[in-house]
Amino acid sequence: MELHIEAIDPGHSGLLSRIEWRDFHGIRMPVLSPVDLFLGQGLHVYKHVCGEFSRAAHLLEFRRHVLLRRDDVRFWDELRSVAEENPRAVLGLGVATQLITRAMGDFAPEALTSWTVNHLPRSARLWIDLYGRRVVFDNFPGSKLYLLLQNELDSIGVPAKRSLGQALLPRKLPPAVIRASARETLSMRIGRYRLQLSFMLGRLRFHIVEGVRYTWESYRWRQNMNRRPIR
Repeated sequence: MELHIEAIDPGHSGLLSRIEWRDFHGIRMPVLSPVDLFLGQGLHVYKHVCGEFSRAAHLLEFRRHVLLRRDDVRFWDELRSVAEENPRAVLGLGVATQLITRAMGDFAPEALTSWTVNHLPRSARLWIDLYGRRVVFDNFPGSKLYLLLQNELDSIGVPAKRSLGQALLPRKLPPAVIRASARETLSMRIGRYRLQLSFMLGRLRFHIVEGVRYTWESYRWRQNMNRRPIR
């Protein structure tokens, strides 16, 4: 097995991913190292938490990965040495771990929580305390409650991919649900337009309803930030 360092950053974390070459039934293939696989999965969970809809299955898979490595002190030490200098990576792992803990109970070893969960800003811990279970178990298409967390993280130097205004009311129409085919008949075209219109109206309703909810929750959020203790 050979180890190479590649400047691959699929999660936009600012981290270099290490590639290991392994033989699978006579075929030599590149794979991520165990630490980078874990980091990638944790940041993938964090990306979905900072979005409209977060699948509980992603959290469950990450929880199982942590439990698999729970007693592997060497693994956690290596992970810490790779991730600790990157604020987004530490924050992402901390948010994902704490969110799963709130929803499913304690599971992570101190070798992980001591430098991730324990260093989360107060605002992130409060957001998980107030909205964590709702975000984990919410139905599709989700909500815009993540924007409360996004705004707080932006204020401490972890910028979001989209501005608040773009997230509340996108400037572009949603993509086509079904693309036109070369042999499309008139009835097929009418059906496609009808489906697209239904999808657009559904998205419009989502943005309006969740925009109103966000406005109300942002008011309550400020009140809780001023008075509520963090567990």
